[in-house]
Amino acid sequence: MKKLIVVMDLGCLKGYRVTRDEVTGAERIEKLEEFQNPDAHVRFGETVSDQAGRFRGGGPNGHGGMSHGEKHLNEQRRRLLRQITDRINDLVRREACDQWHLGATRELNQRVVGSLESDVRARLRRNVAADLTKLKANELLERFRAA
Repeated sequence: MKKLIVVMDLGCLKGYRVTRDEVTGAERIEKLEEFQNPDAHVRFGETVSDQAGRFRGGGPNGHGGMSHGEKHLNEQRRRLLRQITDRINDLVRREACDQWHLGATRELNQRVVGSLESDVRARLRRNVAADLTKLKANELLERFRAA
């Protein structure tokens, strides 16, 4: 049985293959893929052409608060999420795993699962809503065993 562990946040995706040693019965984990999304670490001012607050927000006679482009930030988050879920779909299909486990930050977890393709979502066995991207490989294995 082929197993994968995928941990992610908006800026990082790590995929691991879990194998069982036939002789000892112990599970081993090896890193398959690591993706650092450079777009996730770009400052807002570097992605838009106007300066924050240059154009007036709503209000009577053009008076009111200066806009920082909240719509831009939401769209950027949607794009980053889409890129990460596309990579998860590709990884699970490419490895032809029978089951896989996901560790995603609490704020993104349900949105990630909801945007996965149905055949990939059907193979998801364990889903941990936590940021596990900084854990070592053997710690990941223990974390998913306990879940």
